[in-house]
Amino acid sequence: MNKKKVESISGVSLRINGALLAVGRRPELRELEAPLRGIALSDSPVLIRANQNDREHLVDRLHALGRRAALPCHDCRSPDQAEDLFRAVLEARDEDAVAGTWVLHHVDSWPRELQASLGRVLETLDEDRLHGRKGHSHLPRVVVLESADSDLGGFDPDLRQRLSYFNVTLATAEARA
Repeated sequence: MNKKKVESISGVSLRINGALLAVGRRPELRELEAPLRGIALSDSPVLIRANQNDREHLVDRLHALGRRAALPCHDCRSPDQAEDLFRAVLEARDEDAVAGTWVLHHVDSWPRELQASLGRVLETLDEDRLHGRKGHSHLPRVVVLESADSDLGGFDPDLRQRLSYFNVTLATAEARA
């Protein structure tokens, strides 16, 4: 009797706003680049839910594939590190200081008043984008990173809505070969 050897290949499934767009294999995840390219070229905020390593990989790819690749990528692991973004956008100061991609970690654990401030930042950036007041080189890109198992229940409802442009989820997918 011939038995086929079945092996498991660890990979991830990429869902954007709930729709399955691609399945990629670790560690390179090259299969995800095509669907990520359109998101990377957008100026809209992105919410990414995935495990730590996959979140970091996605941020790196989004930044490298986007219009802001030559600009800084600001890694904000606490609300205090995002103060420059808040101040510059809400007080309309020093556009060059906020150029690039702003990566905000675990916003669902921020106090509600800071989440509301982030919502106002995103609203201001939307208005600037819609009215053509700033080009992408002066319009910061906001990426929010959450854990894969986050249910987003800790988010201010208005902020959650502002982060609904691109809701990217990477989850483990077991493929059989």
